Amino acid sequence: ALEEGPGQALSIGKVWEGFGFEHAATIGLSFATLGILMSLFIGVPLVNWGIRKGLAVHAPKDLPEDLLKGIIPKDQKKEMAGELTMHSGNIETLAFQMSLVGFVYLLTYGLVKFLGTLVSPDVQASLWGFFFIFGILIAVCVHSFMKKIGIVHLVDAGVQQRITGWSVDFMIVSTVMAVQTIVVWKYIVPILTIAILSAILTTVFVVYLGNRIWSYNIERTVAIYGTVIGTVPTGLLLLRIADPEFRTPAALELGLCNIMVAPLIFGGVVLTYAPLWWNWSVGFTVLIFTALLAIYLVLLKILNLWGPSKVNNMEVQKID
Repeated sequence: ALEEGPGQALSIGKVWEGFGFEHAATIGLSFATLGILMSLFIGVPLVNWGIRKGLAVHAPKDLPEDLLKGIIPKDQKKEMAGELTMHSGNIETLAFQMSLVGFVYLLTYGLVKFLGTLVSPDVQASLWGFFFIFGILIAVCVHSFMKKIGIVHLVDAGVQQRITGWSVDFMIVSTVMAVQTIVVWKYIVPILTIAILSAILTTVFVVYLGNRIWSYNIERTVAIYGTVIGTVPTGLLLLRIADPEFRTPAALELGLCNIMVAPLIFGGVVLTYAPLWWNWSVGFTVLIFTALLAIYLVLLKILNLWGPSKVNNMEVQKID
């Protein structure tokens, strides 16, 4: 109920509104907003707990003061935002880096628009919810092409991270502002009930399974947790607390994960339309999702991701 963020919630909500589900888009945005907020209010203490237990490989034992307060003291050494890859007399580096993001955005927009012409209107609307995944694929292709022709050095990771950070902050504020409080208040009880239950179940499952990963437990756990209860950017945000310089493979794995699970996510979205397209009952649709959950749990067992905790800490194992 909380995953995938505002884009997916809005696109699916608009489709359901077309079939008579009143205020579906606003309700979807409400869940997306709660997911982002819960990923922070639950995720940050979870990261802090892992750091205090010494589980984070490249993080200090305690959260730094500047992270807790949000302001870097004037006498503290400042982190560099990035490096110049263009001569300022010709083009500003920030403008060039943002133009790369814009270029990928335009290519992604064109791809989604084209794919939309190949499917029905309701499926076309849902495709925009996968804009981020298509964007990752396009970005990987553009990066590979730049590397092949020998100009990949023009991309600066530091400036790109600043652009990503700004985008995440802007997305969170925009999502909160897009929610219509009057509509939310009307459905406040079911919204909070579903959100709280989803948050509890998600936290228990992710922490339990995260303790069974063979390495980088806290880094991989918080990255996935922030993603499945919020969005990929919130997953990266939590990961950066545990792994400030992205020195572990968790960040790369998170990007690859979104590409690899795209067919599964798309299949899940298709199932949400089953009552509309194939006249399935809600009960039967839930039964199908339950069967899929059972299959995924069996696969976790087969892949040895569901068994004794691999975290060598007795206090950590107590949470199981």
